Amino acid sequence: MKRVVSLALAAMMLFTCLTCLTSCGQKDDGAQITVFLNERIYGFDPAGDYSDDAVLAVMAMLYEPLFTLTEQGKVEGAMAKDYSFDRETGDLYITLRESYWSNGDRVTADDYVYAWQRLLDPTFQSDAAPLLYDVKNAWKIKTAQDTGETGATYALGAVAMDIETLRISFENPDVDRDAFLRNLTHVATSPVNRNSIRGQEAYWSNGTASICYTNGPFSVQTLDNVYGYFTIARNEGYHRPDGSTAAIDRYVLPSEIRTLWNIDEEITDVAHLEALYDQMAASTVFYMGDLSLADRKAAKDDAHVSDALSTYSYLFNTENDLFASAEVRVILSQVIDRAAIVDLITFGKPATGLITDSVWNDTSSREKHSFRTVGGNLLSRTLSLSQANDELDRLGARRGSFTLSCLDREEDIAIATYVADLWNELGYTVTVKPVTYQNIGIDIVEGKEDQGIYYRTSALDYLYENRLFDVIALDWQMFSTNAFATLAAFSSTHNGQGADVGAFNLAGGEISDYYVGNAAGYVNPDYDALIAEAYATADLAARAEILHRAEEMLLADMPIIPLVFNQTFYVANTKLLKRLDTDYYGFTTFRDAKLKDYQDHFFKEEE
Repeated sequence: MKRVVSLALAAMMLFTCLTCLTSCGQKDDGAQITVFLNERIYGFDPAGDYSDDAVLAVMAMLYEPLFTLTEQGKVEGAMAKDYSFDRETGDLYITLRESYWSNGDRVTADDYVYAWQRLLDPTFQSDAAPLLYDVKNAWKIKTAQDTGETGATYALGAVAMDIETLRISFENPDVDRDAFLRNLTHVATSPVNRNSIRGQEAYWSNGTASICYTNGPFSVQTLDNVYGYFTIARNEGYHRPDGSTAAIDRYVLPSEIRTLWNIDEEITDVAHLEALYDQMAASTVFYMGDLSLADRKAAKDDAHVSDALSTYSYLFNTENDLFASAEVRVILSQVIDRAAIVDLITFGKPATGLITDSVWNDTSSREKHSFRTVGGNLLSRTLSLSQANDELDRLGARRGSFTLSCLDREEDIAIATYVADLWNELGYTVTVKPVTYQNIGIDIVEGKEDQGIYYRTSALDYLYENRLFDVIALDWQMFSTNAFATLAAFSSTHNGQGADVGAFNLAGGEISDYYVGNAAGYVNPDYDALIAEAYATADLAARAEILHRAEEMLLADMPIIPLVFNQTFYVANTKLLKRLDTDYYGFTTFRDAKLKDYQDHFFKEEE
């Protein structure tokens, strides 16, 4: 098993702290489980940070949307206690169960309205915004359109009727309501607490870390990026009615889940560090995602594997002259052996398109009729290096230097090195850049326990959102079982990147009062027209046919290179296995996790 933690200590200071956190002064009210979930996490915003599936997996433990999608693809109530549709108006009414934020505030219908208004704010960037475009006026609000009356703006068709009732009106009265409910299973549609956002604004204005209140089964207890220590604890108000006399673990069994991250600092006492490595490995009962490449192969037969709703991809900045030609981008894709990448990283499937196997074609589940099965393999043509060089020469393509940015993880670096070696053979000079806050020149401000935790994007998301990349590696999200939100991200007018008022509307060929760019800088008026047509089409089968044409067009232009259909995987102690559930997104929930003899797995230094 890989030693997943690297404990850089100031003598015994941290370890004394950890021992107290795990075995001193705490109520013994449920399992305290030592796990390894992910490398560092810098922000906890459910409306952002989608470049890394491992971060999303943690978000899914902290926030809860209205509905959940089971591993079998069935929609079940999460924060929603029940729902109904008004036959006359077509409106959707959702009643919330009584549940509380981690600070003790009740979760209200208005918290959802506020979160959705924020997601749809023209100044807020989020590729998840199209999940809500079926809501009346949602797209008009995102693209900063006005009603034609001086100073008047559109009102969102989501209204809090009272503390527990949400009314949703639709843009198209024929909308497929079941498909919309599936959109509301993604963590991006979760509520946010106004006080958290106000704290975020205070952080940016005066340097004080903001508070992170969560409504899911767990809340952030400790985050220390200096020592790489991260703990989430039971949210005692989760689904718990006020005054409930039920046992403290009635709704969430474990009291605490903790992890340590790898950190790269100078180690002076190597022998002591080695001992800590071994002790932490012995205490850790669950590993997700970050096994070494060698350990992945060794653990393959024992790992629990699920398909994720994301595709590991390389996104071009098409404003770079080297990638301005679609033909060049296609050639760069066609020299990549996707099966070789999967063999390198063990888990995953060679991508055959951008949309994964888990996305539904219309109303049928993936087992019966997936979008990918209908769409077929759009990446089947390959080129040898000599053929690719000849094609580039024929085009008169200019070779040059560029950077390939990726997460600072072994598997990401291995893939990037493999691809960079291929592209170097084509006459380019490719520099692989593992991205951290330090190497992009941004200071990390720590969120301490007494100050709370702030919202902050990851370093990779920072480069993506600000288009500070040549080619960037991302887990490209599907967001739901419907392909629309994923493909809309590449349109000029229907993605979630925000509005540029008064910009040139390339789709219409004339000045418009709204225009939304995308992170790749990709513009194709025909593609925009297809996405607009799909948006206006309520019937799922008809919409799917349009989206198939859109995906074919997108991959003919290749602003993004799909590489691997992601899979989530974990290995765990057998004492823990029976109480772990996985949802349709491939995320493991610890809500019902039970660890026998958990005291035996405390992380504490031996005397």
